[in-house]
Amino acid sequence: LELEEIKKKNIPTIDKICPWVKFLEDDIRSVPEGYQSVIMIDTFHTVYRNFQSIIPKDAIIINEKNYRDQLKDLDPDKPVYFSVYATFREKDCDRVETYIQSLYPGKLHIFSRKGLCAWSTKQNILEEIPEAAEKENLSEIWIICNSEHNRSVLTLINETAENNIKPVLIKTVKDIPGELPKKGNVGILIAPVPYHRDKEITDEIKRRFTDDFKESGA
Repeated sequence: LELEEIKKKNIPTIDKICPWVKFLEDDIRSVPEGYQSVIMIDTFHTVYRNFQSIIPKDAIIINEKNYRDQLKDLDPDKPVYFSVYATFREKDCDRVETYIQSLYPGKLHIFSRKGLCAWSTKQNILEEIPEAAEKENLSEIWIICNSEHNRSVLTLINETAENNIKPVLIKTVKDIPGELPKKGNVGILIAPVPYHRDKEITDEIKRRFTDDFKESGA
């Protein structure tokens, strides 16, 4: 709304919004009359906070963990307009859509995935994790990251755990485990972190465990 007012005053603007943020905005503004909005987004995310003025008042906000509890508040008389933002997995969306259909079959629900970014919709690390788990006999994946309160990191944690691998978060050198697991091998996965930090952590892992990794074949 502020941007619209600025444009009315002919103030020069640079409007280079992230395309997936724009897709979500379009979805939120496109909820048809008589539909209830269900939005898959993290409430701690900046985009959620910034979109408060346009999110419908009766919208239900969900994530991949709480959707069953949250969807108890659905209006049974309204079909659903479902939209999703950023790096949730396709399988997360599948589960939500299947659940909505099971709750209220026969309604003309609308499911949009335009807001899913390419990180989770094209061939990527989410396919490589299960392949590496089997090929390398992984029992743990050490995820070098800046925070567990980050959708990319949460998605990697979910994918790792669902493949029966223990996710270990390493945010600083102090978080590096003191020893390797007694069974299976370790994979190292670098999530979004400042370059100097991930290099510091990987250098320290190499210093501590190079011989062990060579011996174990990890």
